[in-house]
Amino acid sequence: MTRHKKEVDQKDFVARDYFINHPDADINAFGYATHHCLGKKLTKAEIEHEKGLQETVVHILLEYKYRFFKNELKKIEEEMTKLMQAKDYENCRSLMEQHKIYAEILKSLGNAVGGIVIQPF
Repeated sequence: MTRHKKEVDQKDFVARDYFINHPDADINAFGYATHHCLGKKLTKAEIEHEKGLQETVVHILLEYKYRFFKNELKKIEEEMTKLMQAKDYENCRSLMEQHKIYAEILKSLGNAVGGIVIQPF
């Protein structure tokens, strides 16, 4: 906290630059949002463009998570096959529980990814 206070107390401190260049993503986003809101009024085209970008980012993140869990399910299934062949039913049962959880997550992500319509920008 004292480091941040020292930065603010500097004579050449520019709040806009501080927030826009902040390493914390939430603070950085706040800086950009504040700068846009206070600095100028966005045109309708700029607002639609930003909405399109936000939708694209959300879609990309959901798609990434979907692929991650799909790959994890595949790994679990391969491991379960090995355990079944080795007749290690105890460990196979715990993997089945994990598989069930991941499958539910994958289903939810699939619904979310499929439900997003990206607007062209």
